[in-house]
Amino acid sequence: MTTAAQQPTPIYLSAAVSNSALNLELRGRLPADRYELVLPQEFTPDIPHMTLERAIYQLCIDEMERSAAGILLLDAFGIDCAMESGWYAANKKPLVGIANSTARFTSNWMVKGALTHFVTMQPALYEQVKDDKIFAGHCKCHLLSDWSELAAVLDEAIAT
Repeated sequence: MTTAAQQPTPIYLSAAVSNSALNLELRGRLPADRYELVLPQEFTPDIPHMTLERAIYQLCIDEMERSAAGILLLDAFGIDCAMESGWYAANKKPLVGIANSTARFTSNWMVKGALTHFVTMQPALYEQVKDDKIFAGHCKCHLLSDWSELAAVLDEAIAT
C-alpha cells in the first residue's frame, strides 16, 4: 500500500503479448496510485522472435526483480510465462494467478505450484480448484465478485 509520498508498487504482468488489449484493461482495473502494472508488451518489439536481442530477456528479468509481485494470466499462458512463474517461485516473490475461462492450467503442476494466490470470478472454476492438493498450504484461492477486489488480493500477497 502506498501513501501520497510513495511511488506505486510495481507488479509484473506475465501474459501473452498477443493479449495486449486485455492486459491494458487489467491495468485499468488496478488503482494507479497504488500499483504500477508493468506490461512487457510495452518494451517488447513486435518483431520475429528469432531477431529479438538478449537485452529484451534481461529487461524482463530487471522488471521482475524490481516488482513486489507478479500476476500470471492463466487462461492463455505460454512457455515464457511458465519460465516467469518459476522465476517468481525461485525468488520467493508472490505470484497471483488469474483464470476466468479455462481450467487448462490445472494440468501444469509446476506453474500452479509457483502460485501464492489464485483469483477467479467464476464460481464453478473456484470450486474446481480450491481443493487442489498442489495449492494446499501455500496458495490461497479467492472468488472475486468484482475486479475492484483484486487490489486487496495484491495487498495480501505482498504483505505475506
